[in-house]
Amino acid sequence: MRNLRIWFSKTGRVKYVSHLDLMRCFTRAFRRSGVPLWYTEGFNPHPYMTFALPLPLGVESSDDVLDIRVDGYMENAEIIERLNAALPEGLSVTRAEEPWGKPGEIAFARYEYEFDKINFDAEKLREILSGGEIICERPGKQSGKKVMKQFNLAEHIKEFAIAENEECFMLDMTLAAGVSANVNPITAAEAILRLGGPEAKNIRRTALLTQGGGIFV
Repeated sequence: MRNLRIWFSKTGRVKYVSHLDLMRCFTRAFRRSGVPLWYTEGFNPHPYMTFALPLPLGVESSDDVLDIRVDGYMENAEIIERLNAALPEGLSVTRAEEPWGKPGEIAFARYEYEFDKINFDAEKLREILSGGEIICERPGKQSGKKVMKQFNLAEHIKEFAIAENEECFMLDMTLAAGVSANVNPITAAEAILRLGGPEAKNIRRTALLTQGGGIFV
């Protein structure tokens, strides 16, 4: 048995698949591909699969992480090839390597927001993100009851940059993520829109980062 970390992309309509359905999709793909997964022991054995920092519905990813355990030997290249043949359109395994860091080491996530060029004001967007206060709400608990709690999004933005290509404007923004703080990228997009900024037509997570800013591996 050996531990293996799989990186995969999730694009197109698959971004609307729930995390539970994503787990089921990969379980079926492993079964069809013949990759020898290690199964837990006990009354109800199931394949060992752990996703690092699952995404909310509607967000694409070019570098998602899935940890598995392989029972028996199979080359990493063959595992990638077999899985890609069994996965649906929109899901694609890009690499498979021995894991180094632990998911708990993830501290930030980098997102790419895409905006239409129509009615886009780069200075307005820059002003919003640099203003020092972007009040948002997220679900929480108080006295055992579910409540909406406010937080300042600006305090959780590590860095950002605005660029453009022939078709659209792009916002590259790094947000707090992981155990200590985890900002929903959709919440950030809604806050920008509420303060007079542009509406994001697509959001994609491009990297997971450690506290020091290095790429999570």
